[in-house]
Amino acid sequence: MHDATAYVEALQQQVERLRGDLELSERLREALETERDALERLNAAGRT
Repeated sequence: MHDATAYVEALQQQVERLRGDLELSERLREALETERDALERLNAAGRT
């Protein structure tokens, strides 16, 4: 039974790491979208 408990704890730690990775990925995506929008506005302003 101890092996099963250790296995579940290891899985829980892996899930927490993946959640952290997902949060970082979402923040990176948002930052890149913001940068893309700013570049599109600059590009549009340069064409007028």
